[in-house]
Amino acid sequence: AVLRFDDRGTGASGDGRLDFRAEAEDARRALGALLVADGVDPDRVAVVGHGEGGWHALFLARSDPAIRAVVLVGTPGRRYDRIVRHQAQTTLADLPPEVRRQALAELEGTLARLREGAPPAAGGEGEDAAYLRQIVAVDPARLFRGVCARVLVVQGGADFEVDPSADPAALADAARASGVAVERADFPGVDHHLVEVDGRSTPVRYLDPKRPVHRPAIERIAGFLHGVLDAPAPLRKDCDAGAAG
Repeated sequence: AVLRFDDRGTGASGDGRLDFRAEAEDARRALGALLVADGVDPDRVAVVGHGEGGWHALFLARSDPAIRAVVLVGTPGRRYDRIVRHQAQTTLADLPPEVRRQALAELEGTLARLREGAPPAAGGEGEDAAYLRQIVAVDPARLFRGVCARVLVVQGGADFEVDPSADPAALADAARASGVAVERADFPGVDHHLVEVDGRSTPVRYLDPKRPVHRPAIERIAGFLHGVLDAPAPLRKDCDAGAAG
């Protein structure tokens, strides 16, 4: 049984203001709905998070020790301001140097205002200001504290939204520092959406419906989940995830 849902304000979900904490609550409620669904064994539950959804997956695993496996796909392993810098440097690489310098300077100003709790735009509060302030405050190195689940970090080598070297390494290091069992699976030539890409990945190429999903990546995720969930449930008396806060 699988429950997958659209973020608020997208797809088939209702309208809703972009809010990182509210998205975390949405994920918690989705998990609660799954746990009481007919045919679901609450002792064999896993959460798969894509991109920033991986952070929500870890929030859930910290709060509910019933979660036995977590898969992080293209998930940031560093704080959000560093991710935004990486994305900007990548997407602006083809612009003239002076234009690139000006854009990066404006970005630094925005990040500085967010860290200070001010509106990201000098002109006032934007619609996504709360979301940006909340996500900039997240320290992914702390998200593994109190996690009982086994974790698989999946990363495409052609991912431009996170650094395919630095971010999965940071996630794995943080997991080990918190005593969490973690595995890595890296796939060269695969983009942020686990789709094979020939050459450079760009946002425009996301719109091509003919690109094939990378079958080995899907098989690796499925194998990991089967291996964890089909094994006998471990004793959890020594795992106090609820106290992680």
